[in-house]
Amino acid sequence: VSQSRYTVNLRLTTDSQNQFNRKANAGRVLKGVYKHKNKWKAEITANKQREYLGLFNTPEAAYKAYMEAAERLHGAYSSV
Repeated sequence: VSQSRYTVNLRLTTDSQNQFNRKANAGRVLKGVYKHKNKWKAEITANKQREYLGLFNTPEAAYKAYMEAAERLHGAYSSV
């Protein structure tokens, strides 16, 4: 069988880079978004450091902040 018939869609990554595109943990609706009193908090982790992204009125606004940070910090490895 010729290899030209198959598409290879694998990329080399470190374990850390591979974790960037995980889904939200069980019980979470949106990745990086947490309920905080009457607001929604957004956080992201990069290089073993948690970065606080702010408090938002809606979970969608918090998730938007998370996704922008993911693109900035994780680039091609983000789950965007």
